Amino acid sequence: MKGMFRNKWLLIGTVALALSAAAYEASAASSNPSRPLDASCQTTFAFTPTGSIHLEGTCHYTHLGLTTVVAEQIAIPQPDGTLYLVNTAVYTAANGDELFGTFVGTAVFTPTVAVSFSGTEAYAGGTGRFADATGTAAPVGGAEFTSAIAGVGHFSGGGTISY
Repeated sequence: MKGMFRNKWLLIGTVALALSAAAYEASAASSNPSRPLDASCQTTFAFTPTGSIHLEGTCHYTHLGLTTVVAEQIAIPQPDGTLYLVNTAVYTAANGDELFGTFVGTAVFTPTVAVSFSGTEAYAGGTGRFADATGTAAPVGGAEFTSAIAGVGHFSGGGTISY
């Protein structure tokens, strides 16, 4: 009889622990809900002496407002004539909070002196309200050379962000 009561209390304790864990997860999810993210940016770029590409620009980002972006990019030529792109970016919101992003994508040269690109940008952390941010977006854009080592670009896209 004693073992039956012990098993009953063990079962009740296990169920209570599982319900508590589920309630905690639901609470944590509601404190950092996934939100739609839309972005649009105008940039300038220039090749650095090390061969990387320095980008700066102004953006309009949902949840950030008028935003500045500073990024460092690497473009790696591929055998098929495309470019493999990787960059790290810091988006600074109007209030100074920063959102950290990493872009990975592909660029294709166009018949004019330009490239078009697309890829995925992952967001992971930042400062202020974005300290624990996570999310992804799918930017699409283009860039035109205004000289042999510099130019202007643009991109836009949507995704989701939690913070």
